[in-house]
Amino acid sequence: MRVCYVETLGQKLNGSQQSLLNLIDQLKDKNIEPYLVCHTRWELLSVAEKRGIKTFVVPQKGLVIQEKDMSIKQRLKYPIKLGYNALQVPKAVRFLKENKIDIVHLNTTLTSSIWAEAAKKAGIKYVWHVREFLDLDHNRVILNKKRIIQLLREADAVIAISKAVKAHWDKTLGISCRLIYNGLPLNEYYDEITPDRFDGDINCLIVGRITYNKGQMDAVKAIKRLKERGFSNIRLIVVGYRGISPYELELKKYIEDNGLSDQIELVDYTYDMAQYRRRCQIGLMCSKAEAFGRVTIEYQLAGLAVIGSNSGGTPELISDNETGALYTFGDDKELADKIEALANDREKMKSIAHSGQQSAVSNFTIQRTAENVRKLYDEITQNSGSGGSNEN
Repeated sequence: MRVCYVETLGQKLNGSQQSLLNLIDQLKDKNIEPYLVCHTRWELLSVAEKRGIKTFVVPQKGLVIQEKDMSIKQRLKYPIKLGYNALQVPKAVRFLKENKIDIVHLNTTLTSSIWAEAAKKAGIKYVWHVREFLDLDHNRVILNKKRIIQLLREADAVIAISKAVKAHWDKTLGISCRLIYNGLPLNEYYDEITPDRFDGDINCLIVGRITYNKGQMDAVKAIKRLKERGFSNIRLIVVGYRGISPYELELKKYIEDNGLSDQIELVDYTYDMAQYRRRCQIGLMCSKAEAFGRVTIEYQLAGLAVIGSNSGGTPELISDNETGALYTFGDDKELADKIEALANDREKMKSIAHSGQQSAVSNFTIQRTAENVRKLYDEITQNSGSGGSNEN
């Protein structure tokens, strides 16, 4: 079976792209011949080509933008962007037909809709992988929302990566999406928990794009509270800092103004996360509405005790006080209390880390995800049904 995967977001490898590559790697062993298309030569294509994946580029204009950018200027550009994208559809149709593609798999709702349009024109089944809420987590809006919603409804299947995302899009689309959780390759993230892992000072880790919705300020303010309580041995590593956005600069200023530089380390975007996970005992997922929480599973597999916000898909990955701990987004006092409780009870911290790791290994492997996706492909190529039933 030949499947064309479509991704058009992010110059650097982000979570959705890593999840896509992991999925493709597994599906190649299930008689899937993958093709990967993008609208420009981003890093994703270079990485894919090194893995032996055939790639193709079709330019397009983005029609999903930040809410803050919804200006009159953007609205005036909209018809031009639509016209430009329409001119690319025939090129996409030719690619699909020439390569005898059986299924088109769009990787996120941020992915260009021209490939859904092309699949329809070519008479090819298409799957849309929904990896975000869009508005709640990315503060983004779709310029051509009516048409995108229609294309999503007409897809042969819509995959949601968590129950929270499924509920959101079921309501938006008026159909039942297929629930298939993300999975990770264990060999890339799993670390044995050593007997002395939770002795000594405590290092907390928060990883992700530095934005308000990712909640880094909650973590920074929690460290301030802990310092005021006398916990100078609890530190925080913030990975993803580039110092280019107002929120990043606000974060840095708060750290400096409150004398936290000795306890908080700002680290630039990096792919070498293992070195930081091994330095830490607690992983923080402070997002306002995390769609799934790939980083949460990375923490758990690496043997960290995870504290996450009680919102989005995070509660599906963390059972409070069992496989992790939950706090309320925006409540830095509650987050500080959760960190302090673990710091004062190292056996509890160790127990949570072990339970979280076991849960991740049991429930969130890329093999399981690939098996479910392959099963879905078989279903939609054998009948004309759409949507689908729930499946973990």
